[in-house]
Amino acid sequence: MELNIRTWNMNYWKQRKGNSAKTTQERIKWREFAKKSILHNHHFDLFVLQEASLNIFSGEKILLHGIDENENIITADYRYARDLIIYHTNRMKYLSWGNMIIAKHHNYYVSNRYNNLLAYMCYDFTIKNKTVTIVNVHLQKDFVTKLYYPSFKKLIDEIKILKDEKDNQPMLLIGDFNASDKFPSNELDDFKKTFGEIKRLGFSDCTEKIDINERSTMLDYEYQNDYIFINEPYDKNLFKIDIRKDIESEYIDHYPIDFKIEL
Repeated sequence: MELNIRTWNMNYWKQRKGNSAKTTQERIKWREFAKKSILHNHHFDLFVLQEASLNIFSGEKILLHGIDENENIITADYRYARDLIIYHTNRMKYLSWGNMIIAKHHNYYVSNRYNNLLAYMCYDFTIKNKTVTIVNVHLQKDFVTKLYYPSFKKLIDEIKILKDEKDNQPMLLIGDFNASDKFPSNELDDFKKTFGEIKRLGFSDCTEKIDINERSTMLDYEYQNDYIFINEPYDKNLFKIDIRKDIESEYIDHYPIDFKIEL
């Protein structure tokens, strides 16, 4: 079975705040852009999003399962829902967005056994007796302390937990790692150690299949922040990957990455 997946940092923080007619109109335009790109895009089976907001679903029929910043369950169930939305509010409580996985097209059996993990949101999706673990990663730099949250070490520790449990099925580490080999030298050691450890745990960086000169995922900077890791030998099941640089908008700062994997 083939899965089409898009991962994308939606750059929600860049929405202008305020109540003027101009900012209100900009928010409406951003929401319509997001709906067209995500909700009304039926080419993909799964969207794995960072910096996404529930505001984009205003007026839409959805099936929502989420966790807010206080670890409370939030749900919304519409009888004729088209999409399953799984949403985790950002743990930095002053931010109004979070991580999201959107399942389209299929009747999925979804399970989450990892609520106690801090580094990401993680769910198993079972379709026609085939299961894949989706790990939505978003490492963030705190605006005040300048430290990463969660830390690179925390990410590695929790990947080890998952790897021990899930090595007999495909596991995808997807998202915005906020790390690049083009970062300043004082951050480069952490980057090399973290990505080296992920590979030593048996994960393959699938973005390495893309020409090295085409791996930038940022609009304004020539470096890569977004990655897709798949545990071996399932990395061989990935047969298409593309950084979509043809998508440009004043509302984004990351390009989406599209890929296909056979379960």
